[in-house]
Amino acid sequence: MEWMMCPADFDPTARFVRVTGQQHPPFVEFAFAIGDPTLSVELVLPEAAFQAFCQANQATLLAPLDAEAGDWAARLRASQADEEGHEQQAHHCLTRPWPSE
Repeated sequence: MEWMMCPADFDPTARFVRVTGQQHPPFVEFAFAIGDPTLSVELVLPEAAFQAFCQANQATLLAPLDAEAGDWAARLRASQADEEGHEQQAHHCLTRPWPSE
């Protein structure tokens, strides 16, 4: 079996958090990474639990991603939010009463 080598600068004790949204308060949407901030999982927690999570993990808070700066993850999130908006509009069109003539 062949083993993959970790990059020399990989630190498994480093923890990173990047807030990605708060569309449904009181919940915080965020990305959490260990060792490499470019490889993360997305999580959602209530505000108080998010604060406790960050403290327990001694996480470094990263700046929000910027879709304008060419960040693909931010563009994907913006695209998904736009798509959700279109779905909500379509749902509204389907559920409102048909105008009577």
